[in-house]
Amino acid sequence: GMEAEGLDVAALASQVLSYAIITGSLALKVPQILKVMKSGSAEGLALSMFLLEVLTFSVSMCYHARMGYPFFTYGEGVFILAQLYVLVYLILTIRKQFWKPLTMVSVVVYALIVGAALTGMVPMNVIAFLQSINVLFTIASRLPQIIENHKNSSTGQLSGLMIFLNFGGALARILTTLQDVGDVIILLGYSTSAFLCFVLLVQIVLYSGKPKKKSQ
Repeated sequence: GMEAEGLDVAALASQVLSYAIITGSLALKVPQILKVMKSGSAEGLALSMFLLEVLTFSVSMCYHARMGYPFFTYGEGVFILAQLYVLVYLILTIRKQFWKPLTMVSVVVYALIVGAALTGMVPMNVIAFLQSINVLFTIASRLPQIIENHKNSSTGQLSGLMIFLNFGGALARILTTLQDVGDVIILLGYSTSAFLCFVLLVQIVLYSGKPKKKSQ
């Protein structure tokens, strides 16, 4: 009947949107990566923001994978994670911190934990708990950058395109989550992310270009 057809269209639209998000995510951090490589500078970039993003995307990937959700509902997270690794590597290399023992140990520990989570060695309830506090990680990953921008009245080397894509992706994911997953925890995460990206976009608009003269 009509209702079933309506559902099919919604399901199809959601899948198409999901694959569009995944395709888009293949280049999400690339503008930022190129900006850093070209300028050889990581000025104005809050490393903590990117490290926390690594954390949130890692938790999210493990949660979705272990819950058995279809790859198209979270695939972009995996590709974004790969780009974040490159970005963090670049920032650490520019700041001459990559080959320090602490960094090396952190990388190994991180790899072991993610491996354990994906292979089922970490209990599911632990991963579900981490996913539910992922919202806090999301806030914590964006706030340092928002504060940094406010302090400097400038957005430094922060890529507006990257934030805009993040914002669009989060909005689209709210729709596909409602359609394909219906997981409240995940929904809350994307909503928070969309809001914080919006704040960053406003900052980029406010602080870019010449300061406007105040009209009396």
